[in-house]
Amino acid sequence: MIIAKDIYGFKSEISDYRNMIAPFGLNLQSNNLCVSIFKQMMLLNFIIANNDSLPYKSFMQSIIYDVLSSQISILNKRERYFHLNIRSIVEHTARISLQKVDNGGEFDLFVRKDDFENLKANNSDENWIYLHQNYTQSCAWVHASTKAKININATFNELLNSDSHSSINKQITHLHKIASEVLSIIFNYYHVEILSSFYRNLNELKYLLGNSLYTIFHERFCKS
Repeated sequence: MIIAKDIYGFKSEISDYRNMIAPFGLNLQSNNLCVSIFKQMMLLNFIIANNDSLPYKSFMQSIIYDVLSSQISILNKRERYFHLNIRSIVEHTARISLQKVDNGGEFDLFVRKDDFENLKANNSDENWIYLHQNYTQSCAWVHASTKAKININATFNELLNSDSHSSINKQITHLHKIASEVLSIIFNYYHVEILSSFYRNLNELKYLLGNSLYTIFHERFCKS
């Protein structure tokens, strides 16, 4: 039998990940979406590891942390924490697009409504309308707005068991959409680093991105 090469150990790590989420009994579609999300974060982590002077590195690391934390929140049925992570993912992505720099000021890294309007007006190839909508929705959850479906009358025992209104499958689909939009934006700022990291092994890049995102990346940055 011919054994497929695993040049960077990606497939081995994915195998370990599949084993870790197996006890949660996800259906096939949700399981595959979770794996896809994890692969996307593996790509970001690989780019960070292979580029010592990567700009906005801390924002990239925070996106990875928040996406992985989102998965944990979903699997543990903690929907409010899920939205807290979604809000943070969008903020860190916006900081990269806006090229925010922390100069020690109290509000240097704040992302305001005007910033989102600027992104929507000037970054037409980045889906900021969708991401801003999700940011606003997540803020409603974080601040316990009446627009969010939070059971504020829940007992301790009820919260101990679950604090989630939406289905796990729906939340996973939501997270996959968010993560994919974020990756599409990150392409614009790190395509040089991505190509330099995979210039001899584009098949490995395709393995991590999946067909749809790889097609987007290839059409933007790989055509001569």
